[in-house]
Amino acid sequence: MIEHVETFLSIVPVGVIIVDKNRKIVNMNPYARDVILSKEYFNKDILDLHEKQEAASKIENFFSRLTENKSIELPIVKILDFKGKSMFFIVKLTKIYDKDDNFNGIISIFYDITNVTIKRIEEKDTQSPKFVLDKIPIVLKDRVIFLETKNIVFIKSFGSSTMITDANGNEYLTNLKISELQEKLEDNGFFRSHKSYLINTSYLKELTLEKEKNQYKLILSSDRKSFFIPLSKRNKQKLNSLLSL
Repeated sequence: MIEHVETFLSIVPVGVIIVDKNRKIVNMNPYARDVILSKEYFNKDILDLHEKQEAASKIENFFSRLTENKSIELPIVKILDFKGKSMFFIVKLTKIYDKDDNFNGIISIFYDITNVTIKRIEEKDTQSPKFVLDKIPIVLKDRVIFLETKNIVFIKSFGSSTMITDANGNEYLTNLKISELQEKLEDNGFFRSHKSYLINTSYLKELTLEKEKNQYKLILSSDRKSFFIPLSKRNKQKLNSLLSL
């Protein structure tokens, strides 16, 4: 665990991207230009960086509200795919104003935490290594903590956010979507038991059926606490196959 944001952010690579009020990329520092993006992205709309329509719509809506709000509620954790590689960032944004105090764009600062969060595993049967999500960064008010995935019992979806529960019953709210975490955690023993739940199968102790409601429940247990998680009927067969039942 790293206690202070300032201490951690001073030792990781930093990318800086300046976007004008029309969403055009006008400046980049060398790390952003050479590692995150490339020279070809100069003067392009930042919406062009997002292949998924949902992500592009969120950026467009975000920009439309920038002139209304004085501050930006950040930093956030962001998973981005650049040049065929998944990268983890802590992102901080700050607005830019002109001499007449008119909104003129934003500065995006990307702190690259990929090497802190992703673990490389050498596969015996293949020449290509596997990369799994080993730690999830949690940005608190004045701290960044890195929660080891082996200590996560389950993850619950809250719209575009998630609540992560660890083995001690502690809860951590993140801005990451459950679909993003599912994609990065499936190779690390996690299973989507329900549309709103992603579980760590290493904590799975029992499968029960509530006859009155005709609903399946999973019992997950750590040394300190037990949790009851719903299992959809559609995913029950997938779980059986996963556990070879």
